[in-house]
Amino acid sequence: MRRGGLLDETWEWDGDGWDRREPASTPGRRRVPGGMVYDPRLGACVLFGGKDDRKELRGDTWAYDGKDWRRLADPEGAPLPRHWVQLAWDADRQCLLLFGGQVLQGGQEVTLAEQWAR
Repeated sequence: MRRGGLLDETWEWDGDGWDRREPASTPGRRRVPGGMVYDPRLGACVLFGGKDDRKELRGDTWAYDGKDWRRLADPEGAPLPRHWVQLAWDADRQCLLLFGGQVLQGGQEVTLAEQWAR
């Protein structure tokens, strides 16, 4: 359903085209642009961060396994809520990498160049 310019839809690419899915759960409020990457340990795509339809930065982590979304526990010392974040899978170290993003500091959005691994 479209509200306020953001969509709360889940789509999958099968190599030939896009298919809309109807999972029972969704990653909270509609958001853009969070970071997403496939995590082979979980067998799921992992979504972190974004800015929701209230223009609030998100710091939650979700996994989509092809059937449903589930919220992952926030580890102690997790990154600050942010958007415009990049995620990648490090096959050598078997972990997810997070780079950068924009956070809110003193009422201003600040671009970071920090890295996290999980």
